[in-house]
Amino acid sequence: MKISVITVVWNRKNSIEKAMRSVLLQNRNGWSLEYIIIDGASTDGTLNKIQECATEDCFVVSEPDSGIYDALNKGVKFATGDIVAVLHSDDFYIDAQVLNKVARVFNTRNADVVCTDAVFFSKNVQGRVRSIRTYGSSSFINRILCLGGMPAHPGMFIRREVYNSVGFYNPIYRICSDFDFYKRMRIGHKFDLSYQPFITVCMATGGVSTASISSKRQVVKEKILSLEDSNINTSFLFLYIRYAYLKICHLIEINKPKIKFWFE
Repeated sequence: MKISVITVVWNRKNSIEKAMRSVLLQNRNGWSLEYIIIDGASTDGTLNKIQECATEDCFVVSEPDSGIYDALNKGVKFATGDIVAVLHSDDFYIDAQVLNKVARVFNTRNADVVCTDAVFFSKNVQGRVRSIRTYGSSSFINRILCLGGMPAHPGMFIRREVYNSVGFYNPIYRICSDFDFYKRMRIGHKFDLSYQPFITVCMATGGVSTASISSKRQVVKEKILSLEDSNINTSFLFLYIRYAYLKICHLIEINKPKIKFWFE
């Protein structure tokens, strides 16, 4: 089995090394790695950092693109692995066994997609990492799409054939093309989604979908457009209820997982 991990990056010289090392230092038991890094012609020294960290498992492209989903589509087209995963440049895998666990699931059951949990983290002024909340993917897999939920995108590991059937990410959606892809995957297909109750990825807060109130509004607008495009009835109220639900989960969560940069 070959696993293709895709990281798209633009001007992230301070975080790209951690993302790359968390992939390249994965323990490998019976599978091979293809690590595809799509750099959007960074100007801050990111490409130099990528080249310093790159190994023979890496395939690096650096050229202008039209945004994150245009870059992700390039990565998917380059991917030759049986399984495709996305790891954003500010994120990292939680430990060295992540891809071993995922490979084991694919080897023991006929799953098309493996969905796992994630944890949001932030850093204080001293650079220490603390977890904010867990993103539990199980609660979204069987929920109705009109609520706008989906499993954690970086925690989804997808067979290459799924992309062949569903297509690529639609760059019309600036923030929510991952949700649109998930929606298309759920509609008109009978893919086997296997939820696995372990955390695979640590996701940084402050990303494009969570950076501000205006970005949340844009998320809601794009999800409504995506759902309406498939004749799925929804409303602003339904989608904003999701944010209230996540806030409640955050408040009642007691045992937040402790996370660290395990490879330092």
